[in-house]
Amino acid sequence: MSTISALDQLLDPSSGWLTPQSAQKLVDWKIDDSLRTRIEELGRKANLGQLSQEEDAEYRAYLDDAEVISLIQAKTRRHFFRTSD
Repeated sequence: MSTISALDQLLDPSSGWLTPQSAQKLVDWKIDDSLRTRIEELGRKANLGQLSQEEDAEYRAYLDDAEVISLIQAKTRRHFFRTSD
């Protein structure tokens, strides 16, 4: 029996709440330059072992967010923009 995740159910085109246009916007979404710069700065400091506890928490939160956003974007691509191989 195949199990469908809650996220798959949510993103399923037949659910009706995510249109092809909004799906495209979701797939195309990128963080703004100021946030990207901050994440890169924290990443450099992390690689050097120079993060404060607060910066470490901030950086981990950004990484967690990025993982969730990437997953949602990938699943949206799969549901809306399948290509025939």
